[in-house]
Amino acid sequence: MKTLFERIVRLRNPAFKFDAALSSAEIFYFSFRQLVSLLRGFKLLLRFKNPKRMMLGKGVQFFNIHKMLWGQYLKMGDGVYISALGRLGITMGNNVGIGAYSRVVVATTLDQAGEYISIGNHVGIGEFAYLGAPVV
Repeated sequence: MKTLFERIVRLRNPAFKFDAALSSAEIFYFSFRQLVSLLRGFKLLLRFKNPKRMMLGKGVQFFNIHKMLWGQYLKMGDGVYISALGRLGITMGNNVGIGAYSRVVVATTLDQAGEYISIGNHVGIGEFAYLGAPVV
């Protein structure tokens, strides 16, 4: 089973190898949680957006999703909030990870719409981070 999960992960990261200290049970539990996150990403199909292997944690929220673009393998932790209220919205590249309870907000008011936020490829943003316009 370890080899099967390793092959699946290598689709995203060709150099990946599980640490020998991890048990099969730990790997199975981790893989199950990742699968559930991947299935949550499919809810974007209901909004006519291609999830592109997106992995969503519990309670992820989008505002103004029609102004969002993302690449392959976007991963968002639990409680992430993304608001693309602005002129050009939000662009996120390939292999982007946004930690749990983080916020990415282009603008917070309707009288001063922001421009855009662009996050490049291979970017990791930690838990409880805030990117964007200051809260007014």
